[in-house]
Amino acid sequence: MRRTIILAFIICGAALAFAQTEAAATDQPAAASDAPAASADAAAPETPVTAAPAATAQETPATAAPAATAPDAAVSTPEAPAAEAPQGEAEILAEIARLSAKLEEANGVIDELRTESYDLKNQAKDAEDRALAAQEEADKANEQADAANEEAATANSKAAAAQAIADAGAAQLKAAESAAARAEALAADAGKLQAKVAELEAKIASLESGRDALYGKLASFGSLRIDAGSFPELLRSGFADGKTRLGTWKQAAGLLSQTDKGQYFSRLTFPLLQSAKPVLYSFETKTGSKGWVGTGIHLFADGVKKAKGFGEGKSLLVWLTRDAKVRGNDGTYLQVYRSDSDISMERVLDAKIKERLDGWNKVEVLYEPADEFIVLAVNGTVRAAYRTYFGIGTGVSMSLRTLGEGVQFRNLEVRR
Repeated sequence: MRRTIILAFIICGAALAFAQTEAAATDQPAAASDAPAASADAAAPETPVTAAPAATAQETPATAAPAATAPDAAVSTPEAPAAEAPQGEAEILAEIARLSAKLEEANGVIDELRTESYDLKNQAKDAEDRALAAQEEADKANEQADAANEEAATANSKAAAAQAIADAGAAQLKAAESAAARAEALAADAGKLQAKVAELEAKIASLESGRDALYGKLASFGSLRIDAGSFPELLRSGFADGKTRLGTWKQAAGLLSQTDKGQYFSRLTFPLLQSAKPVLYSFETKTGSKGWVGTGIHLFADGVKKAKGFGEGKSLLVWLTRDAKVRGNDGTYLQVYRSDSDISMERVLDAKIKERLDGWNKVEVLYEPADEFIVLAVNGTVRAAYRTYFGIGTGVSMSLRTLGEGVQFRNLEVRR
């Protein structure tokens, strides 16, 4: 099954690589912004983006990425020819790594454009506000000039006083004209910024359309549809024996809830021997509708020493998150993190997906430790795949993890 999955993904990846050559994309990776909350004990798609730097230890979200320069060309989505699979397992894995990098680069461009569009919208709003203030100043100056001229007209019997008042009126009129000109210039600046925002949003829409088409091709390959029937050994079903590490966990009628909305590190841990064989994890999850939230699973965990930590020993974290404040949008991001220890974890994959987190979503994770290859599906459609290169081959536990309000789980299964 492993070779079939890999060969099928190569065919899709080649389609993406071809489509990418049609796109004018920047080479700079998107910055990581919405990692799970970091430890207080430590210094706390729909396609993958470039690997993010290691997260710092804080209990607050990281700052938003700086604006990037948008590419000039729109992205087309031509039909991609099928690529011939390389011969030999070593060549196959090398091709997977190359295509994975192409996938990450594509989403990096989209993330950069979103960041620039978000910044430009803020600049346009600021320019509009300053233009409005300048126009109000001009209107006030005009009113003062009119009042001075009216006073001058009634002061004919007092020539000297009339001249002084007339001079004052002329000065007020000049000030009004200057303020009006400044208001017009600011309004023009706001208009230019709004036009650029519209241009960027059109490019983002084109990129996302191409990405959606490629995901449609990916989902059409039957061998990439994660099949529980290929994993006959049931290692775990349900939430029995879960040990609360952090958070307030409640179980009722097959539904698991974490009710402490202020908890950024919540974990429910299960003992689970995970060996060199491929393992398939599946569960359904949802979050609250507001604010910064996250939900996911640590797998192949070993060497956990701290109850409260940003990382989870040596493990992999599959994470779904929403952070509108940092991202500039309320979209859902499917991510993978490599945990090196309880205080060190790094994001390695970031894929924006269409599903909202405040509704139930089925998440399936296939990890093949021998080839260090992870495949992620949401609601029955493969959304991302990644070659990890991390040497994570065995584990003694797994943990469900949440962040924020209203996170729930149901229908947990682990198969081998």
